[in-house]
Amino acid sequence: MPQIWITYDELGAHYGVASDGAREIARARMWSRRRSHDGLTRVKLPPDVALAYMSAFVSEAAVTAADDLRQRVQASGSARLAAAAGPSAIGRAA
Repeated sequence: MPQIWITYDELGAHYGVASDGAREIARARMWSRRRSHDGLTRVKLPPDVALAYMSAFVSEAAVTAADDLRQRVQASGSARLAAAAGPSAIGRAA
């Protein structure tokens, strides 16, 4: 399994706590922590937590993609109906 390193903010979002709470979780569970080149500290997730984190991430991305697709289909359907009605429908609406 690949190593997953996330910031305290990302860990906090996963657990529904602030970054200070995430720091305490990482410290209490003795997870590896490192300061990155960007100055942020990252926590290495153990395999079971990494799997849960990635599953939640993929699920969220799928919901976002489905919502985006739904909006595009609705928009194209509206445009298709307007095009099918033709310019005479525009004149009647005015």
